[in-house]
Amino acid sequence: MLEGIGRFAHARHGFCVVSLCQGKQDDSTFFAFVAIEPHNYNYFRKVYEQGVATDFSAFGRELLRGPGNVPSQDVIDFVKNKYGIEFDVDRQFMERLVAVTTSSASSESPFPLKPAEAQGT
Repeated sequence: MLEGIGRFAHARHGFCVVSLCQGKQDDSTFFAFVAIEPHNYNYFRKVYEQGVATDFSAFGRELLRGPGNVPSQDVIDFVKNKYGIEFDVDRQFMERLVAVTTSSASSESPFPLKPAEAQGT
């Protein structure tokens, strides 16, 4: 599964895990890039079943949806550049980051956005 990390103004902790998901709706397959809040990530990993979902709002914000199971490299590059997502993140690092963020009693972000970066995405 293609996953990465991106900084988002809407995110409670300043970042989300972005996951490439697959689903099926009206007998058509689709892919979607979903920005998952760290506190929802373990729920996502436990509940999401590849290829059966129709809606990802329980997990996070859908960034882009397209037809088929796998996006082209151009689509991946578009999402990466538009949202500043780093897809080449070590899975263990990402899981530690999620664990540290969600176990923290503080609601302050470990990645605070500067005013110019808070563009509402």
